[in-house]
Amino acid sequence: MQRLQNGKWVNFPATTKVTSRATYSVWVQSGRVGVNKFRVVAANTASAPVAVTITK
Repeated sequence: MQRLQNGKWVNFPATTKVTSRATYSVWVQSGRVGVNKFRVVAANTASAPVAVTITK
């Protein structure tokens, strides 16, 4: 799992497994308020980024 920070993708402390149907789900917990972009990387391939808005 990675999060976009200051224009760079950095590892984020969350993991998941890709199913045999090439799907996944993951729970993330972040204290960074606002729009956060996440992606999953597996076998040197990155998923499309997903934007998550975190409010207080």
